[in-house]
Amino acid sequence: MDMENNRTPSLVHDLERDESIGPTARTTNHGRIRQWAEERGGKPAIIATAGRDASGILRIDFGEATEHLQTLSWDDFFNIFEEQGLEFLYQERMADGSPSRFFRFVTRELESEEEEDARIEDGGDEDT
Repeated sequence: MDMENNRTPSLVHDLERDESIGPTARTTNHGRIRQWAEERGGKPAIIATAGRDASGILRIDFGEATEHLQTLSWDDFFNIFEEQGLEFLYQERMADGSPSRFFRFVTRELESEEEEDARIEDGGDEDT
């Protein structure tokens, strides 16, 4: 537990620092997510779940057989992505330099207004 901030470090931050898997990045940019998936043969999909909200669990389908996986349009995929307030954590290349399929959908971290203003002033994209 991080005593200074009184919170437990998230798995996402641990993954971002784990050099054995190679560097990771985060984005909410729809075009970047789609490009990353399609470059690796991925298609938007969802796992339909009983008892959960109608939006289900988002996945990228790389063609492996998975039960209950349903293909979606990119528009439907990104509508759910936004409704659930997700961010895409991904890896371009593995530590050995080969293309990676590593990704996770994580809850967006809310940034303070000061952080957002500084990022925008520095030329940052609101959808990075």
